[in-house]
Amino acid sequence: MAFKAFDIKSEGLIDLALLLQQINDVALPFAMQNTLNEVARDTKMKNLAKSINEQFRMRRSSFFRANSGYKAYKAKDFGYNINKLKSEVGIVGAKKEHDKATSQVGNQETAKPIKRSINPLGEKLQTADNIDILGKKPEIYDSSKDSITPFAYLRSIQRAQRRGAGIIFAKYGRGTVRRVDKFERKKPTKYNPYKYRIKTTPIASYIKDGYVSLVRERPFLTNAVNLSLQNVQSIFEKNAQKQFERLRKS
Repeated sequence: MAFKAFDIKSEGLIDLALLLQQINDVALPFAMQNTLNEVARDTKMKNLAKSINEQFRMRRSSFFRANSGYKAYKAKDFGYNINKLKSEVGIVGAKKEHDKATSQVGNQETAKPIKRSINPLGEKLQTADNIDILGKKPEIYDSSKDSITPFAYLRSIQRAQRRGAGIIFAKYGRGTVRRVDKFERKKPTKYNPYKYRIKTTPIASYIKDGYVSLVRERPFLTNAVNLSLQNVQSIFEKNAQKQFERLRKS
């Protein structure tokens, strides 16, 4: 995602900008590029985490730290043209296996449909326990397969409980992800000869290779950039002063 335009014609900056241009042809582009790079760095290092906490309920806060970054540029890369200067900040895949996850997170910025097989039920935030369960690879019990037996059913539930993961009850690529609340032995009865008491709770829907349309935007990156841009005038003034000092010493 690119930054919003940084307008040096705003009140309080135009005089500085004109003075830099009069002193040296490249002083203004250097000051502007250093300002943009500092805003990008502040977005990544300071304000992104604050914005994310407002928009998401995170299971692992390290995900955004590991998969976000900024790219700084030099003014000479753009021929010192102040209308082309830019810095970038966004969500990037630090590792190949994270590419899918980072693209899904990026789509939530503007509520684009995302490819996701498992989708939490309801509009309310999931509990911390459910978030942890949904973050683990679930066990799958597909009743449409001929090889499925009652013992396979029991083993799937047992593995899900042991791993603290969910279990998908699916048929022909559709089904429900359930949390295992209880799985214990009991005396056999006429109706349950397998000696187990089982209780599960649905927490998500499952559609193989499905897509989900998001209900609302989560502009976590835009909000983080806006927080950083609140100080852009003072940052530009600081970088302009550095150019004055550098030119005075040269």
